[in-house]
Amino acid sequence: MLVDVSIAVRANDPGAVPCLLQKLSEFGGKPSVDHNDTRMEMLSHAKALVRALQTPRETMIEQNWAQPGCHTAITTCYNAGVFGVLGDQPMKVDDIASKLGKPRELLARLMRHIAAMGFITETSSDEYKATNFSKALTIPIIGDGYPALGGGAHQSCSKFSQYLEKNSYELTTDITNGPYQYAFGTELDMFRYLDTHPPLGQQFNNHMGGYRQGRPSWMDSNFYPVQEQLIHGMDTSKDAILLVDIGGGYGHDIQEFRNKYPQVPGRLVLQDRPSVIEGIEQLDPIIERMEYDFYLEQPLKAARAYYMHSVLHDWPDDVCRRILKQVAGAMKPGYSKLLINENVIPDTGADWQATALDMMMITLFSSKERTYTQWSQLLESPEIGLKIAAAAHYPSMKSLVHQAMQRYIDLARYAELIVVMPIQKKEGVEPATIEKAVTYRDSLSVTYPLIDATEIANGSDNIDLEKGGVTREHLVISVSGMTCTGCETKLQRTLGSLDYVSKLQTSLVLARVELDINTKLATVNDVVEHLHRTTEFKCEIVSNQGCSLDLICSGDPAAFVNGQWPDGVLDVRRLNKDTIRVEYDAKIVGARNLMCDEWSRSLQLAPPCPDSSLEAGNRHVRNMGLLTLLSAALTIPVLVMAWAPLPEREIAYGSASLALATVVQVVIAGPFYPKALKALVFSKVIEMDLLIVLSTSAAYIFSVVSFGYLVSGNPLSTGEFFETSTLLVTLIMVGRWVASLARQKAAESISIRSLQTPTAMLVSDDGMEKEIDARMLQYGDIFRVAPDSRIPTDGTVISGSSEIDESMLTGEAQPVEKHTKSAVIAGTINGSETLTVRLTRLPGDNTITTIAGMVDEAKLSKPKIQEIADTVASYFVPVVVTLTIITFVIWVAIGVAIRHQSGSEATIEAITYAITVLIVSCPCAIGLAVPMVIVIASGVAAKRGVVFKTAGSIEVAYRTTDVVFDKTGTLTAGKLAVVHEEYVQGGSVDDAKLLLGLLGNVKHPVSAAIATHLSSQGLSATAVPDAKVVTGRGVQGMANGKKLRAGNSRWLALSEDPRVRSMLSQGFTTFCFTVDSTLVAIYGLQDTLRPDAAFTIDCLQCSGINVHVLSGDDDGAVKGIASQLDVPEENVRSRCSPADKQTYIQSLLAASSTALLTGKSRMPIVMFVGDGTNDAVALAQATIGVHMSSGTDIAQSAADVVLVRPSLSGVLTIVSVSRKAIHRIVFNFSWSFVYNTFAVLLGAGAFVHARIPPEFAGLGELVSVLPVVLAAVLLRWSKV
Repeated sequence: MLVDVSIAVRANDPGAVPCLLQKLSEFGGKPSVDHNDTRMEMLSHAKALVRALQTPRETMIEQNWAQPGCHTAITTCYNAGVFGVLGDQPMKVDDIASKLGKPRELLARLMRHIAAMGFITETSSDEYKATNFSKALTIPIIGDGYPALGGGAHQSCSKFSQYLEKNSYELTTDITNGPYQYAFGTELDMFRYLDTHPPLGQQFNNHMGGYRQGRPSWMDSNFYPVQEQLIHGMDTSKDAILLVDIGGGYGHDIQEFRNKYPQVPGRLVLQDRPSVIEGIEQLDPIIERMEYDFYLEQPLKAARAYYMHSVLHDWPDDVCRRILKQVAGAMKPGYSKLLINENVIPDTGADWQATALDMMMITLFSSKERTYTQWSQLLESPEIGLKIAAAAHYPSMKSLVHQAMQRYIDLARYAELIVVMPIQKKEGVEPATIEKAVTYRDSLSVTYPLIDATEIANGSDNIDLEKGGVTREHLVISVSGMTCTGCETKLQRTLGSLDYVSKLQTSLVLARVELDINTKLATVNDVVEHLHRTTEFKCEIVSNQGCSLDLICSGDPAAFVNGQWPDGVLDVRRLNKDTIRVEYDAKIVGARNLMCDEWSRSLQLAPPCPDSSLEAGNRHVRNMGLLTLLSAALTIPVLVMAWAPLPEREIAYGSASLALATVVQVVIAGPFYPKALKALVFSKVIEMDLLIVLSTSAAYIFSVVSFGYLVSGNPLSTGEFFETSTLLVTLIMVGRWVASLARQKAAESISIRSLQTPTAMLVSDDGMEKEIDARMLQYGDIFRVAPDSRIPTDGTVISGSSEIDESMLTGEAQPVEKHTKSAVIAGTINGSETLTVRLTRLPGDNTITTIAGMVDEAKLSKPKIQEIADTVASYFVPVVVTLTIITFVIWVAIGVAIRHQSGSEATIEAITYAITVLIVSCPCAIGLAVPMVIVIASGVAAKRGVVFKTAGSIEVAYRTTDVVFDKTGTLTAGKLAVVHEEYVQGGSVDDAKLLLGLLGNVKHPVSAAIATHLSSQGLSATAVPDAKVVTGRGVQGMANGKKLRAGNSRWLALSEDPRVRSMLSQGFTTFCFTVDSTLVAIYGLQDTLRPDAAFTIDCLQCSGINVHVLSGDDDGAVKGIASQLDVPEENVRSRCSPADKQTYIQSLLAASSTALLTGKSRMPIVMFVGDGTNDAVALAQATIGVHMSSGTDIAQSAADVVLVRPSLSGVLTIVSVSRKAIHRIVFNFSWSFVYNTFAVLLGAGAFVHARIPPEFAGLGELVSVLPVVLAAVLLRWSKV
């Protein structure tokens, strides 16, 4: 034995363990063939050490919960594609979920447990990287074999991954239709299923009894002081109740309480389901037994304490709220307490035992073990009316080792006992006092919190608890004052130099910057102050979390910012001298409720601003226009005095010109100086402003000096030229104003947010209508939509029917019919009828803002071609300065050596050429060549129902070589239709009526298609009163003494029937109907092709693009669809798993592609088009992943491009927009190169008798930028 494991144990010295681990790592950390025996021996010792330190109860948890849970988590993550995207670099769960199109919370919980078990590495909160094990899972032979390793796991665990795939990775909170029900083929919740299967129920209860043995007692005086908190002040009347153990099982806890406190006053009552109460064999007779369903009203009123141990973790949040309401209704304010003994998972750094419990919850109960934050959100939900008040702590594991109490340790990691209180004042009852409590963390590294719910006192202060875990905040900042690409570079460098800034994105066109800040190192104000100090830009924080209202204060805004905020208000920020922005949680407090609060009595709603970035841009354009007009007004007199044939009064005219030129130089050109200086000092950038400063200053200073010589009586031969500096500044301002105006109008032309209507017609409870500001809508509202008006926000129709024009969001030209239960989308236009709609999403968080956010994301992202443009632009100014110096030197030499001018004359003429070169060249056209086109292309595509999520997709889509389509839900509409029916001998119309009655209101797509088909034949249903759905199989029932069954052929044991096999061979989905086990009818169903599928594929193939079809369906169904669409058989694959699709796409990417039309070899660009179901891996693997969406779920996709409407013509739009965008980018680059080349040559005097006078060089920016902007804007009217 290389290391004596007992040393680490008997020494009672935790420091010995790291030493042991170090020794183990020296051998086991670097395994090789030569040291494999040693490594295995060390591994054995390591496991021995774990077992030596582990209690029997911990071993039980590990074996029964943690390991099966880990197998479940790894299998699910493998099937979801997590390990395929996880690498050596840390990756956030948010990014993984976005890339794979899977729910974030699901992945966070799965990966948290995998990390706790050591199979991936947690690098930060919700951030992970791969290990050797997780990398090995990406090898197909290993990864595909892994799920087979868990055959001995609990049945619901082993089938959990299948359940998620079946349900498109959507978790349900329906306790009758979760993973457990899927595994056991039942519609009963787990406890009721155990009631009907006594052996399983007994096994479960015995297991829970064993689980509870050995865990520390909550009644420990250092954990919860029962004597002081419960017994003291207890009602001593005869029937007073001391403790009600709700859902207490066989009574382990309440029996322990009875043993520990045998002489306490009051009744002890155990409540649980009848089957549990009946099964109790040993319980102190003093403890009353009561059958109780905690969904119903609590019959025991005014007990001293209600206790629930590991009850709420069995249920989803909505069920927990129902349970808690029943308890709260029975409590006596100021007297009763609610003690909730539950598990709390740390928000970060959870250990494997805690995460193992969560894995059991997700597979057994469709519920979860909650983190501290999640417990807070549940208990503080408004309908329950609880408020977390305080927390304290008992020893951690470390302090137990040292036998010393350690209080007030890190709450986010060790919080176990939380004090919560009802905040709703009950009628006729005064609230009671707050009570402090303590928390316990046992030596098992598992948290067992006790939650003490009491009433809150009048006037008591709320105690804020640490939330933990959140260290980063995402900021969106509107930036005014950016005029050229140099400004954007300056912005990037000044923010990029900050250690606490990450994920920085900037856009000159959008006048916006997005970034994340580390809130432990800096605040939002720190970022804004840094920008104000290092640049001359004006910045405004754009609200990006929760909902927000801009409010005008009649008093001091600081009083609202620094004062106490109402419940639900997240942040209050001052915008200007009389306006504040209030961010609030709309699920806690609605906008109208907030405005009715006493806190808001001196506030009023500010005018609406649909898009703050556009508003900031408009302000900037207006300011630029005013300055330009002022500059022109001051310049015109200077030009008149310089060029007009006026009387000889040189000194007078010179004095006036000096005064006017000075005003222009100080007031108009003055802001250029601090901009240029700050860019040079703080950002190390030589930008266009520096060229303007150098050139205008040179002309102005020379003119001042020349005027000084004139006044002194020694005029220079050249005289002064104030007109040069003033006209130069004015023309520069004209160019920048026109360029800014063009950029602004271009951004406005494709703004999605402008579709948001400012008002809504609210319907009150009494049916009365009232027009309100749309920002005042809140959850639960019903609004009415008049004919020919825009829909204010997303909702569901509850009455009325109409046709909706959705073309502005989906590009669909035909109106869409809407009726009761139909979803309607914000910004779309109602037809000729009135609709009554129930709100589902608030303005500011609806489909308009979702699409706008995704479009903005594409605009902010930068394709690879932009990197070239940025590189060229970064060298542009230094190159121009160098050329200016060369031009100056050459013309001085020419003047002196060739033209025999004096040194001063040659220098003055050289200066005019140098000024021209400095100003006439313009890097802005190069810098705008790509982003201007990307902005317009993204907006144009969005208005045609195509949302690019990255600019890179626009860059490469036109070069697509292969388009791979998923079949079901993509090429097909996902709606089954009966294409063949066969009534077996003996079948009749009466049997068809029986079948129609049996199917009744069954929602399964196959059953619904059969029912629709039969109804279309004019048949009337025969009643089948006891029809029952058999999940995954079909429907069964009884009628007229006959047993009716309808469903899939496997369930009915008809798979080998020749008639069934014939239909299956044709690719049909079969549906069979039997009466008393005799086959009566067979139906063949087939998915219908989308109307535009054939046209789209024909257009793609005519463009030289190879088309492929992949599907998980059988050969017949897939090949039948492919043949209808003329897709070559060699490009068709059936029975494909997600991994098969990934492999196929990899093979396309690895092989060089041959163009259909030219036969030339080309680099493969593969586009995958799917509906998102089981397609996450393929979407991520393809060069361009395209998700066919449906309305409001577009943000859930992992794809690069989202088709808002389910139409395949969007694929053609993708390619067309990309092609036209690239053509314009090429034109822009070409124009920029040609312009700057000839402008510099003309400015430098390279052409005989042709040059640009220095005073007109300021037009250079206008001439260079305007064609670039126009080329991009014309894309709006291009046919795509």
